[in-house]
Amino acid sequence: MSIVEVRAEFVGTVVSVDCAVDLAVELGAPLLSIESMKMEYPIVSSAKGRVSKVCVNVGDVVEENQVLVSIRL
Repeated sequence: MSIVEVRAEFVGTVVSVDCAVDLAVELGAPLLSIESMKMEYPIVSSAKGRVSKVCVNVGDVVEENQVLVSIRL
């Protein structure tokens, strides 16, 4: 069983979490949104599988390269 980690590409604040543990996701499915520099950016699944861990909550400040969601293939 392989795990894919979806990571933040930039610093920002989590404004929505649209996934939960054990949710089946397709490639490109929306997982959460991050606000940075007054713009909201969707973070999408980089693989097809099931969410195994959600590492952030609404309001969390995330750093570049921080793990946001883990997906079990």
